Amino acid sequence: METGSPAATNAEAYESTHVHAVYEAIAPHFSSTRHSPWPRVAAYLEAQPAGSVGLDVGCGNGKYLDVNPTLHIFGSDRSNELVRLARSRGSSAISNPNGTEPRASQDNNAAGSDADSRSCPSGGNEVAVADGLTLPYRLGAFDFVICIAVVHHLSTKERRVEAIGELLSRLRPSHATAGELPAGTTPGCGADAVTETAGVRTDAHRGESANKATGLVFVWALEQASSRRGWDEGSEQDTLVPWVMRAKGRPNETFQRYYHLYKKGELEEDIVAAGGVVEESGYERDNWWAVFSRPQL
Repeated sequence: METGSPAATNAEAYESTHVHAVYEAIAPHFSSTRHSPWPRVAAYLEAQPAGSVGLDVGCGNGKYLDVNPTLHIFGSDRSNELVRLARSRGSSAISNPNGTEPRASQDNNAAGSDADSRSCPSGGNEVAVADGLTLPYRLGAFDFVICIAVVHHLSTKERRVEAIGELLSRLRPSHATAGELPAGTTPGCGADAVTETAGVRTDAHRGESANKATGLVFVWALEQASSRRGWDEGSEQDTLVPWVMRAKGRPNETFQRYYHLYKKGELEEDIVAAGGVVEESGYERDNWWAVFSRPQL
C-alpha cells in the first residue's frame, strides 16, 4: 500500500489516473465482488415512500437500483464500463437495435436536458455516465439521493465538499410548518434554529417530517484497526490501495486506487461545509455514513 500525494499534483489529472482509469480497467472484476447491498443502505432505500424519485451517484454496477422496486432511481457513474454493467442488470434492460446509445426522454421532469445517454435496468431506473461534480440533473428535484463509496475518491477537501454540495443541490427544498416544529418554537427562531444553522440536529428535530428530502453518503473510514488493513488514527489519510486482478492463464495485474480515509467526525464537517444539515450518522462495514438534508426554508 502506497501513500498518495494528490496535493502535489493537479487533482483532476491525478484522479483520472488513480481512480477513473482504474475502474475502467477493473470494472467486470470489481463488479463480480459487489453484489450484496449493505444493510444500512438497503434500510434507507426501503424506508423511502413508494413513488419517490431519487439519485444514486456513483452507482457502480447498479446493485442498489432495484433494492426497492417502488422507487424510481436515476443512477450515474463516471465509469462507462460500470454504467454498461448497471444497464445490463435485470431482464427488462433496454436494448437499442441500432447499436447506438439511447438518449434521455425529453419529458422527464427530473433529468436535465443536458443529461448523458441512459437506459433502464430492472424497475425502470435510468443510468447515465456522469461526473459527480457536474451532475446532469435538475436542481431541487429529488426526494432522496445516495452516494456510496464515492466521495473518498476525490483527492482534495475542496472537491469532496463540492461533491457533497452537488448532492445537496439536487434534493428538493424542505419547508418547515408550524405542525413540524417543537412546541413553543417558530420557524427560524430560538436556540433550535441556531443549532440547525450550525448543521447539527437536536433530538426535538428528529423525525419532524417523514417526507423531508434527505441524502445518504458512505465513505471509507480511517479507523479500521480491527480489519485486515489495520488502519487506525495514526495512519495516513491519503493513500493508494492496490486492486489485484487475477485471471487464468495471465499474470496478475495490480492497479492503485486513490482513497482519502475519513477520520471520525470529518464527514459531518464536510456536510456542514457544503451547506447541509446532518440528520444522523454512524459506522458500518469499515465506513462512516451520514444522512443529511438541506436547511429548512
